Amino acid sequence: MTRPLAILTRPAESCGDVPDVLRARGAQVLEAPMTRVNPAHIPENFRVRGRGIIFTSVQAVRFLPACVSDRDCPVFVVGEQTARAARAAGFSDIVLVAPTGQALAAALVTRYDPDRVGQVGQTSRAAPPLIHLRGRDVAFPLEDHLTRQGFDIASAVVYSADLVDDFEPQTLSSMMRVEGFSALFWSARAADHFQSLTQRHGLTRVMGRSAALCLSARVAESLSADLWEQITVSARPDRAGMRALAASMMPLGSCAPRDPPA
Repeated sequence: MTRPLAILTRPAESCGDVPDVLRARGAQVLEAPMTRVNPAHIPENFRVRGRGIIFTSVQAVRFLPACVSDRDCPVFVVGEQTARAARAAGFSDIVLVAPTGQALAAALVTRYDPDRVGQVGQTSRAAPPLIHLRGRDVAFPLEDHLTRQGFDIASAVVYSADLVDDFEPQTLSSMMRVEGFSALFWSARAADHFQSLTQRHGLTRVMGRSAALCLSARVAESLSADLWEQITVSARPDRAGMRALAASMMPLGSCAPRDPPA
């Protein structure tokens, strides 16, 4: 019996133990990242002087500018994986970890006075802003949201995640040989692009027998429900939620997941 095909739309190293969980369910795991990450051009005179730094992705830590020398400032992050990367980069004061950008913004608004986030000096001068080091494309407008709530926040683009032009030949060949597959999506942008590429290659029939496993409702909303046999949303928008969703896959011989755990 052919093993079910599970397609990761981000690099395996960014998926935690999800690939191992999928293999334990009898799946053939295939990496098909929908983006390639590249460092952004940062001017030589760029300097970060903020009360605290916000990281909303591991990649932002990976492409951390050399000019960020203060590793003792408060740090606010999205995701435990980002928190671990920040600690590995020398940041010791991880103040807040939230599962999504929206949750991080809500926590900042709920827990902190905008004028007292991070370390404020004992001078009459206006305190410098929070700095959000981020990618070019964002899923949630964090700066806009916090600015409306009275926070003084600036941002710097340190990397770009550019959409791939097409599937790799191995990916396309594998998709053409199966009756259906399970595709795992962590972002709406990647989900939309994967669906478009699948249609471009005339694989709409295969997609119609396939399952989409999505990190959040927003990711699921980027897909066309009539093109998929099943679209399932993680009960939690984090790594643990995607692990549970992967574990809910049917065993050998099926591409569709069981109902996810509540």
